[in-house]
Amino acid sequence: RPDRVPPRGQRRRGQRRQPVGRSPTSRGHLSAGDMLLLLSSSAPATSRPNILFLMCDSMDGRVVDPSAPLSKLVATPTFDALASDGVNFVRTYASSPQCVPSRASMLSGRRTDQIRAFSNDNGLALSPGGEPDEACVSAYGEAWCRTHGASQALETTLFDELRSGGYEVALFGKVDIGAGVLRRFGPAPTQDGYHGGASLPIVTRAADVRRPTKPNPLELVDDHAAHVHPEDWKVHDRCSEWLRAKGDASRSSGGGGGPPWFLYCSLNIPHPAFRTNATWLHAVDEAAVRASPPAWPAEGSMHPYDAYMTTSKAVGDDQPVFGEVGVFRVRRTYLAMVAEADYLIGQVVEAAREAKLYRGALVVYLSDHGEMSMEHRQIWKNAHYEASLRVPLLLAGGALPVGPRFRRGAVATSLASLLDIFPTIAEAAQLRPLRKGALAGESLLPLLRGGGPGQPPRRRGYIVSQYHSNMGNTASYCLVQGRLKYVAFGRALNRTFGSYGPQLFDLESDPAEVTNLARTRPEEVARLDALLRAELGSGENRLSPDGDPDAIDAAAKRLQQATFLEHFVRDASRLRAQWER
Repeated sequence: RPDRVPPRGQRRRGQRRQPVGRSPTSRGHLSAGDMLLLLSSSAPATSRPNILFLMCDSMDGRVVDPSAPLSKLVATPTFDALASDGVNFVRTYASSPQCVPSRASMLSGRRTDQIRAFSNDNGLALSPGGEPDEACVSAYGEAWCRTHGASQALETTLFDELRSGGYEVALFGKVDIGAGVLRRFGPAPTQDGYHGGASLPIVTRAADVRRPTKPNPLELVDDHAAHVHPEDWKVHDRCSEWLRAKGDASRSSGGGGGPPWFLYCSLNIPHPAFRTNATWLHAVDEAAVRASPPAWPAEGSMHPYDAYMTTSKAVGDDQPVFGEVGVFRVRRTYLAMVAEADYLIGQVVEAAREAKLYRGALVVYLSDHGEMSMEHRQIWKNAHYEASLRVPLLLAGGALPVGPRFRRGAVATSLASLLDIFPTIAEAAQLRPLRKGALAGESLLPLLRGGGPGQPPRRRGYIVSQYHSNMGNTASYCLVQGRLKYVAFGRALNRTFGSYGPQLFDLESDPAEVTNLARTRPEEVARLDALLRAELGSGENRLSPDGDPDAIDAAAKRLQQATFLEHFVRDASRLRAQWER
């Protein structure tokens, strides 16, 4: 279709990135400049804003950080325009760098250890009302789901709070948390939070078996695909049609009547596999990508945790040499998928504008985690490096609450977490207050209404993430405070992990995270480790009262060990099939 190509204003290969506001308009896509002219004015204050929630999967947050070199490699006029119209939280982190744990944590408002949703085969087993999730029952049986669900102690989700608070809730695209969401909400949510049930690479990771569990990255690259990501185009179409229908209904009623709405529109791209074509490749600065290859360490020089992850992702020394051409192809194709995601999100934003709904809406754009894209000799996510852990967070729209000291277009360098999304939206929507301590994050609205970009929105002044799933043979924990990032590793149930020392990176002087300072700065390691334990020991339904990372690590591994015994030892054919695959 002629209206489904990116605008001519998007930068072609080798061209410099155009500044916001200089892209010419074309049919089917709103340019950055026109978007700003049309959308920059705030709507009159309303007590109950509509909420347009836009989401991608695997979007590296540095793509939208104007200070990051990665942002210069691909044209993203939609993201640029949203950032210029709102607030760009460039230091936002996932609470766990994998789909189900990150999304379940964000939408329940609790840390991974609090909800025991440790991996992609382990979502939220029960709805807040106690009904077993259908995918959980199919994978593990009702008895297991009820038992595990009781340990998760899920009280509510953001969707449930919005609905009970009087919002019309419409979900399209990837949700991926369980909790019966696919049955209880419509019109078209996808992904159940269980990914087919017990997965051998997840439940055997602590055995430290070193072999690839994913295809060679080059097998996932196709940059001549005729029709890329049709499922995401369907989501884009449905979201746009929903907004147009809502706009028609609003105009026919004179602009009044009806409850406020929450539209969740979630794409799967730029999640691998890496598939694109010339339509999107022209938005990538190929010369700049070639000129900035990531470091390629020898496997023997890596931290043993990273070495395991590299082997599991089929990028180890036992794999064919990738060379500059192979690394370039993966990175270029990933960035082209970023451009496609920018275009699709832009189409939904334009539909909101055309329906005259943008000025009355709070617009949220984010991702569940990032993508390694061959940095540190890795693809996929799973790691606590910036490429995998940092995510975009753009807040915009006419209903964005800003104070007299705050300007639209600000870049907020305060730390933020996806755990802050639930309380932020709950406050914006004026939902019933949850008891103190029910949510692990904090609302960002106080910053927006009364502070400046440098004012920390979090009382604690740091963020915490954790990971307990495949391609990581033991638990990893991350705490970021100021310019420092501290990474610690679980040591439970396998003496091998006792030798895994911590990592400490200075993100300002070493943004590529290649120099581990842990041995030379033991005081900082001790201080940050104490903060990590304090955070893990806080909140309701915590796994360890004193925040012991090894206790949390042991609980996750025992759950996965029990799953292995139940689903693979008793069923040798299933074990053989997954092992051979």
